[in-house]
Amino acid sequence: MKINKSKWKKHLLLKENSRVVNHLPETEVFTKVNFSKFLDKYKEIIVKPSRGSRGKNIYKVTCLGDLQYEIHHKDHKTIFTGKSDAYTYLKQKMNRRYLLQQYVDLARVEGCPTDNRVVTQKDSLGVWAVTGKVTKVAGEGFIVTNNRYSGGRVMTVSAALKKTHLADKINEIKKTIDKVVLEASKTLSEYYGVEQKIFGFDIGIDHNGHVWIIEANLHPMLDHFDKLKNKKMLRRIQSFHNEA
Repeated sequence: MKINKSKWKKHLLLKENSRVVNHLPETEVFTKVNFSKFLDKYKEIIVKPSRGSRGKNIYKVTCLGDLQYEIHHKDHKTIFTGKSDAYTYLKQKMNRRYLLQQYVDLARVEGCPTDNRVVTQKDSLGVWAVTGKVTKVAGEGFIVTNNRYSGGRVMTVSAALKKTHLADKINEIKKTIDKVVLEASKTLSEYYGVEQKIFGFDIGIDHNGHVWIIEANLHPMLDHFDKLKNKKMLRRIQSFHNEA
């Protein structure tokens, strides 16, 4: 059986877990009908490839009112009149399956959106553990947090949350992140099999402190952890990898 590694497949798998589903932004395949419905429902949405990495080819679409729609890509914003023109512009950019996702109003550090790379790994007994988490801060004017793409930076999760209005919820949020990603890891591993020993989750925290799984990665990049001054988490991740 060919293993489906798309973001859409992983979303469908996670939706089946009742302990995880409330932490998933609503997501659908990009079609003209779904595009219209999502904009009517959420006013702000994300459009992204079902297969892709490093924050490339991601668009944020915002309903401004009076039939005006703003498309934000990289650090550029373009205004379109009418959904049809906005849809046509996006469609012309696509040569593969894209997804629509409910926009999550991410916690911000100094005005820049953040999300968190959380790594889970399976130990020698087959038990999943959280081995690292780090906050990615988007570069100024960007909607994506990938450092290489947006020129952003990394921080520890605690240090980042201390710079937000969620500082009094740090321990609660970190515990929720761990609980959610471990549950998600168990669900995904049922499909991806015993050979899958690591997952990387992009975890968003909204302005209310709610934890969201933006997406899951089968082969997460670990360079974010190498950028931290303290290499303890990187060493922990590497030690699990060496034991596997």
